[in-house]
Amino acid sequence: IEPWQLLQEVWREMAPLARDRSVTVRFDAHGAGTADLAAIYGSESWLRRVFVEVLGEALGSARPGDTLDIDYRQIGPRALIAFRDCGAFAGARAGAVKLDPRGAAPAGARIAAARQHIGLKLCQHIVSLHGGRLREELEDGLRTFLIDLPTGAPHAPAEAQLDIAQAQRYAHDLAALMARARRPRAEP
Repeated sequence: IEPWQLLQEVWREMAPLARDRSVTVRFDAHGAGTADLAAIYGSESWLRRVFVEVLGEALGSARPGDTLDIDYRQIGPRALIAFRDCGAFAGARAGAVKLDPRGAAPAGARIAAARQHIGLKLCQHIVSLHGGRLREELEDGLRTFLIDLPTGAPHAPAEAQLDIAQAQRYAHDLAALMARARRPRAEP
C-alpha cells in the first residue's frame, strides 16, 4: 500500500464534505519525493477506512473557515501521518457533547458521541493490526492525531513465536498419540 497515494484517494472522496463545510485541507509530504516513500503492507481497504474515518471526523468537527493540516513523514522504517488541530474524534472543541453514561445528553448527541468513541477504538485496532499506533497529542491547545505505521516487510506480531512453539508442540504430541494408536495392544 502506498499511504500517500491512498490519502490522496481518500481526499478526493471527502473533498465535497470539505467544500460544503468551507474547510481547507493542506497536505504535505516531508522528505524525499512522494515516489521515494516506502510502502506499507496490510489491508488497503481497512487502512482506507481508517483514513476515511479520521478525515471525516476532522472535517465534521472543524468550524467553517478552519484549515486542517495533514502531514506525511517517512522516518526510517516508519510512516507517520499527522492530522493537526483537526478535532478528529472530538471532545476538546467548544460545544462538543461528551457521552454521559446516565443519559443526560440528548439521544442524538449520545449516539454521535458513542459512534465517535467506537470509531476511534476501531481505528486504533485496525492500525495496531498493521503494527502501528493511532494516538492523540495535545500541544499548546492544538490537537494532533498521529497514525504511526511500519513500512517495509509485513508486520509480524510478537505472539508469532508463541504460536509457532504451540503449533510445534501440538504436532509433536499428535505424532506421539498416533504412534501409540498404531502399536498393537497387549492381550490381557
